[in-house]
Amino acid sequence: MKRNRHSRIAPLVVSFIAGPVLLMQACSSGTSNSPSSSPTTKTIAHIQVVGQPVIVFDHTTDQQQPYNIPDEQITAWKEVNGTVNLMIPSFEPYRMRGPDLLHLTIDPNEIYSSTQSGSQVIENLYNYHHWFAGPYSLDGQNFYSLAHSEWYC
Repeated sequence: MKRNRHSRIAPLVVSFIAGPVLLMQACSSGTSNSPSSSPTTKTIAHIQVVGQPVIVFDHTTDQQQPYNIPDEQITAWKEVNGTVNLMIPSFEPYRMRGPDLLHLTIDPNEIYSSTQSGSQVIENLYNYHHWFAGPYSLDGQNFYSLAHSEWYC
């Protein structure tokens, strides 16, 4: 049987699209575990920015290479030992690490290289670059991420 090359991708795309929608509905509905209780609406009463802006990543001093720029959503996570990580996403992503968001230093090791490791991905045969976005972990040891891919001819 000949498989369509997109047949394996479609279920993943649907799950990524449907998953956040269902999660947002569950979070915003305000329902409880009791079937007899009526739904309530949860609202955010007040958000206020306090303190002065803090520069976390300065490309002029922190860059590891010219492409080490924040070119996607910035995301932070904690490892199982409590170390805070802040990804500087691009197709050559790096991360900053430290005990908290105010005390991060750049890790000189790339997380992933589209130009070097991308050759292991079949799509890279067509000159794709990959950006990791939204890394997460359920246990602080095994991490997962979505990838945004762009093709260059």
